[in-house]
Amino acid sequence: MAMNSIKYYFDSKLAIAYVDDNMIESCGANKSDSEGIVEFIRDISGVEVAILLKEKKEDIRLSVRTKEYINAINIVSSFGGGGHIRAAGATLPLPLSDRINDIVKIVEGELNGWSSSN
Repeated sequence: MAMNSIKYYFDSKLAIAYVDDNMIESCGANKSDSEGIVEFIRDISGVEVAILLKEKKEDIRLSVRTKEYINAINIVSSFGGGGHIRAAGATLPLPLSDRINDIVKIVEGELNGWSSSN
């Protein structure tokens, strides 16, 4: 179900997918079954930044993975998150649609910063 939610931005350099508790329950999965989805998204050809948003009742869990030239920490730091250069995360407030817009703007800045330096 998460793979059906993927949206691509910036010539497919950014891919964002989401799951929520209802999606997980409706297919008989466990919450832990969503682990690894963000890595799968990152492995899609042309994707540099992969995002998985896990929407819960009280907040959203953001997971970011990058391939080669974008620092994942730069994306999550705006939300008080942290991690590593290729894998980072944060907890975000609801609503999901606002956070997607925020994330797209941040990644756009990172992609533009990279392309102007090369």
